[in-house]
Amino acid sequence: MCGCDCMSGSHHGNIRVVSLAQLVLLNKPYNVISQFTHAENATLADYVTIKNVYPAGRLDKDSEGLLLLTDQGALQHRISHPDKKMVKYYWVQVDNEVTAAAIAQLRRGVMLKDGRTLATNVTRIDAPAGLWPRQPPIRVRQSIPTSWLQIELREGRNRQVRRMTAAVGFPTLRLIRYRIGDWQLGNLMPGEYREFKRWFDLMGVQRHLKAVGIFCRLHYRDGKANYLNDIPRTLEYLSAVSSEYQELQAFNRFLKTVL
Repeated sequence: MCGCDCMSGSHHGNIRVVSLAQLVLLNKPYNVISQFTHAENATLADYVTIKNVYPAGRLDKDSEGLLLLTDQGALQHRISHPDKKMVKYYWVQVDNEVTAAAIAQLRRGVMLKDGRTLATNVTRIDAPAGLWPRQPPIRVRQSIPTSWLQIELREGRNRQVRRMTAAVGFPTLRLIRYRIGDWQLGNLMPGEYREFKRWFDLMGVQRHLKAVGIFCRLHYRDGKANYLNDIPRTLEYLSAVSSEYQELQAFNRFLKTVL
């Protein structure tokens, strides 16, 4: 199979001729809602200037950190749908000195109003290095300490992390998502974003080249000539993408000799 979940296009059996998807990684600031329009609140439009991208999943207004945006429905579904089991990673600051018993309970799963949560990885950590100050700051009580946890989730329930920590007696004070699958926040500061277009382009070139070979094999080995109809369009995609990158200019010149 030549396609991947970050691209989409036409199908022939199990072969997919794909088109480029755009992916944006945003560090969503506190007090910003995960949509582009709202009459009363700060929105993604205050930070993201790229057109026609939409959130893959959501991050609550009072949570911070990694939010993925894409223009591709298939990728959006893969990132956000609970059935895909894409792991999401959070740094969680909780009220008081969290106990080993509470951590063990979180790991096993806790009973919420909408059912028991799945067993998951929960670790006590130091405050994340280089973490930006929240604006406004969290509520601090001089006589009561706070603790940091690292929590992994494979579910997508509403305000799940906050409800989990509250259920074991340690309310969440600050919640930061720093990773979704293999995509990480890195050094992005609140309100900053970066695009993964180059990564997708180069991966698309690799997979389209593979597709051309598969189409030929299906024709010569299996007698399925209908796959040959997709080769010109696949080569046109390769030509268009390779023309944008200096390191692919020799390959682009070669393609022009066969198109």
